[in-house]
Amino acid sequence: MEDARHNMLKKLFALVGGAAFVATPEAAPQPRQATDRELAAQACAGELARLAIDADDGDPASALCALGALAGYACQASLRARCRAAGLPETAWLVAVTTLGGRQYFFGDALNRLLLEEPLSLWRLAGEAARMAGCRSLPDPGPVFREAAASAGTRAFGVLPASLRPQPRHMPEHYLRRLWPAALARLERDCPDPAWWPVSAAIAAQGVVASAPAAEDACAALSLLLAAAIPMSKLDLAAPAHPPGSPAIH
Repeated sequence: MEDARHNMLKKLFALVGGAAFVATPEAAPQPRQATDRELAAQACAGELARLAIDADDGDPASALCALGALAGYACQASLRARCRAAGLPETAWLVAVTTLGGRQYFFGDALNRLLLEEPLSLWRLAGEAARMAGCRSLPDPGPVFREAAASAGTRAFGVLPASLRPQPRHMPEHYLRRLWPAALARLERDCPDPAWWPVSAAIAAQGVVASAPAAEDACAALSLLLAAAIPMSKLDLAAPAHPPGSPAIH
């Protein structure tokens, strides 16, 4: 069964860049020709997916974790890039919170909209795919948001709960720091409008969930994607990495 899921995921990641996404009702009420930006976002989705699948030798849970981390941070990076383009301070659309230990994290409605509320957000696309795959009880992102806020500045930030199955080989921050430079280079080259960066990652995530062999696998995939994406959307990537096993720093 594990080999079958591994092969399924590899096939999905190889194909997702050229596959049209399954739009939510709000996203595409009528059949139409894809725009250049949508085609670029789909092509970038394939690139992001390949980065994720290669992150840990094709391990499915690690690929999901890596893709979730990229999807989360793409939301923050999109807002930063759009602020720069508008001549605003880079974090003008973000709410910066600094802990007593000096670490900075980013929150705010604009970030949450890109993660959860936009028609082509990670939650809308991947959640709809999970529902269509038979997942009757979608995971609640609320507790993940609360945990990210409560653990900011501590060694627990970004650590996946032990109860989450399957478990990746590394935590989301590990994959984000390893993969984001290459991901950003591909996004800037092939998807030059930063408003579409989060969409690219969401399309890739949607394809993963939609390809799940059973409803429980779709639910598990969505849970892992959210558990990785939400805290990584708030990370200050310019700061040093959180040392594994370090004492609390808040």
